[in-house]
Amino acid sequence: MSNNQAVTDTTFFEVRTAEAGSTPVEVDMRYVTVDPWAVQFAFHTGHNVRVVWTFARSLLADGMRLDAGEGDVRIAPHPNDQTLLRIAMHSPGGVAVFDAPLSNVTEFLETTYRIADPARAQTIADLQLDAFDWNPV
Repeated sequence: MSNNQAVTDTTFFEVRTAEAGSTPVEVDMRYVTVDPWAVQFAFHTGHNVRVVWTFARSLLADGMRLDAGEGDVRIAPHPNDQTLLRIAMHSPGGVAVFDAPLSNVTEFLETTYRIADPARAQTIADLQLDAFDWNPV
């Protein structure tokens, strides 16, 4: 399928640490219809290094309303500030907790649904499966 569409937006999240309080970090939010169920957040960690996390778009949507996620990515409304979203990323190296501006994340997510609502996402996935060569030489 060659008609892939993408949504990208760059914003700043606050990374929360016990040692330093909060520090702004630049984040590229990305959605591509080639993977219609997922979103990617690329965190700029400095020195031209980005850490990319890919997770379900539905997890992001659910986390805007209630505590969501049981695995490496957990998202919930901020407990004290309704203008923020709390995102926790769990890895073998530890946990990173971010406060994200709800308005920016909402705008990004709404744009992804405008180009591929769940029904269109299923159609994209079905077309990709139909085009897959199940008998490679």
